[in-house]
Amino acid sequence: MAAGSARSTRTLEVFAIVEQDEDGWYVGEVPQLEGCYAQGRTLDELMANLKEVVQLCWESAPPEERRDVLRTRVVGLQRLVVDVSSADEAQAETRTKAEAKAHGA
Repeated sequence: MAAGSARSTRTLEVFAIVEQDEDGWYVGEVPQLEGCYAQGRTLDELMANLKEVVQLCWESAPPEERRDVLRTRVVGLQRLVVDVSSADEAQAETRTKAEAKAHGA
């Protein structure tokens, strides 16, 4: 940093949605910042990666998005259990297999 150019810092509190994929990797998303995703083999690695990504997303966010992030008040994360038709699930699985076959998988 050049002499005389002070850069202020602030603490930003955001929330991450963390999931574990079928290969065991932890995947995190910070929905308050557009395109803010990371992954890690462990939760510690994921959290370190997310912190880095949050800093990058914050620095590249336009002022209006930053204002929205600062105004957002997360009130909770709720688990929702919904009964769905097994026919829909079978159709989705068939579609996934067809797409994989079309892509040479």
